[in-house]
Amino acid sequence: MLDSGQIEQAAAKIQKGGCIIYPTETLYALGGNALNPEAAAKVCRLKSRPRGKPLPVIIGNIEQLFLLTECNIQEFYGLLDNFWPGPLSILVPGKEELPLEIRDSGGMVCVRWSSSNISQQLCLCSAAPLIASSANRDGESPPLIPLDLDPGLKQQVDHVLTREEEDGTSMPSTIVRILDRSGLKVIRQGAVSNEDLEQAGYTLFS
Repeated sequence: MLDSGQIEQAAAKIQKGGCIIYPTETLYALGGNALNPEAAAKVCRLKSRPRGKPLPVIIGNIEQLFLLTECNIQEFYGLLDNFWPGPLSILVPGKEELPLEIRDSGGMVCVRWSSSNISQQLCLCSAAPLIASSANRDGESPPLIPLDLDPGLKQQVDHVLTREEEDGTSMPSTIVRILDRSGLKVIRQGAVSNEDLEQAGYTLFS
């Protein structure tokens, strides 16, 4: 378990616009302040991420969701109760002032409330949602454990935060878009299965 000093050190880099590598409940992530255009652009450069492929975002509590969207929270109740915090990412309409790197062509932002205690503390200590793109260059395998991390990428970021225990999952988060109170479009299958979503009462569309 990481102590508060390690979290605060990483958060200080984030607050200054830096990019860090850190663990989530799924894979190791590369990120920074999701509200900072310079940090978002740097993450894209480090990953060699093509334009038009928006960066996913995590939050540390439900209040941080409203830094990203003005979406009516009532649409989320069922998903929040069943899957947040956890590895379910939801597409929400993003605020116009958000960095272009975290919004798709329709202005949507991919966000999840991470169940990782480390990720939550980082978000809260940084006072911002964090970019949470897998810590690998585009097209390479995403890292599950510290040994998987690209040494070159580690040298280019402002801080690397690792955990001793290996409690992540090799599957990325599942991505959905809310169609209505009981309908979901599954954008990407991942750690939350279709069966999990259907058992929660949702009708799925591909």
